[in-house]
Amino acid sequence: MTKAKAPIVMIGETLIDLYLDGLEESSPGQKNFAFTGAIGGGPANAAASLAYLGKPVSLITSFSKDPLGVQMKELLLERGIDLSLSCDDDELKMPLVLVLLDEKGERSFKLYLADTVFENMAVDPQALPEEMEFFHFSSVLMVFDAAFAATEIILEHVKDKNVIRSYDVNIRPDILKTNPLALQRLMQVLDQVDVLKISDEDLEWIQSNIDSSLAKPEDYFRYGIQLVVYTQGEKGATLITPQARACVPAPKVQVVDTTGGGDAFMAGILDGLSDQTWPSRISLQSIPEEQLRELGLRGAESAKRVLSQPGGMPPLV
Repeated sequence: MTKAKAPIVMIGETLIDLYLDGLEESSPGQKNFAFTGAIGGGPANAAASLAYLGKPVSLITSFSKDPLGVQMKELLLERGIDLSLSCDDDELKMPLVLVLLDEKGERSFKLYLADTVFENMAVDPQALPEEMEFFHFSSVLMVFDAAFAATEIILEHVKDKNVIRSYDVNIRPDILKTNPLALQRLMQVLDQVDVLKISDEDLEWIQSNIDSSLAKPEDYFRYGIQLVVYTQGEKGATLITPQARACVPAPKVQVVDTTGGGDAFMAGILDGLSDQTWPSRISLQSIPEEQLRELGLRGAESAKRVLSQPGGMPPLV
């Protein structure tokens, strides 16, 4: 494992999104399922959007050594994402997700994650970039023991460093229920987070299923979080600090597929924070309203790019 150089580091799932195109009749009386496969996974989507925006980004994930894993790795490298911290596995398989779209482009998922490379994710903290500025992770990792352990190792490594830690609370109830420790882990990392991304659906689910006192985005400031990025789909998004807030409208776009829209939005936020170069974690709470709005607009523009096409990653050009 070589030492990474990208100042933005992400850890998380990389998987294959399968879109069911329907049935094809290859010959009279012979019908087959037709699928379109695309690269997926929240952190992978966010990394791709950051790379599109010209930001050096390193993704920590795992790949199988079969053709699916090998080609997945090649496609991410083609996007300019650094994978020097990622793992390869001889035995485990790549995870698959069946993406089902309704007439509005809203999606639901059927996940095939058991016995996949999610079970093998590791990191050597000495290989992390010396000039690391951001560390981003998501709640899906709370389910898988190896992935959660790797996340904890990085959080401990950056605890006393000036690295902004961002967390996407991407609630997937069907995944979370597969590990009885997942809900506890999902919440226990909050006090190690500076920037929290949470959707209206995430907020409602946590209030109903974990902690009824967490009724508003502002309630998460009790964990020491400096900036909450609260997304509400067609209603837009609100960026909130303990001192200011700014609302931005949803991007005006003909939605083709909502997959990856939130990931792209978060990539736009990280891109803006990187450009604004905040001197410390705690200084995030002092971001003025005007700059919060600018961050939100950058997020919306990034999301717009993804929402107008199938799949969760922006075009290569």
